[in-house]
Amino acid sequence: MDLRHLPATPTAHVQRVTKGRIIDDGTGLSSWFRPLTSAISELPIEEQERPLLFRARTADLQEVAVQATITYRIGRPVAGDELVITSSTDGLVLFGDGIESDRVELRWGQRCRINER
Repeated sequence: MDLRHLPATPTAHVQRVTKGRIIDDGTGLSSWFRPLTSAISELPIEEQERPLLFRARTADLQEVAVQATITYRIGRPVAGDELVITSSTDGLVLFGDGIESDRVELRWGQRCRINER
């Protein structure tokens, strides 16, 4: 019998699933589990910052690189059905699948809500 302990922090939402059923679900939960039969997901609920670098080629074949920082926070980790992106720059462009025809352009302070449907 192989048991392991997950020492969760109070800044993480933890969900443990065994045989397709949710066994533990909550913020900062520490628990014992069997690694062969359990799946554990841990989401940070505090604000996260990640650097990002965009590279593109213009119509006249010049290379362009833009640096940005993305700040996000997972607000409702249990629901998991909505992603909210708030623009902190002018001219943020979101693509659904990389095709330019399905883009959404955001200006400073605008929000885009993406639902799972």
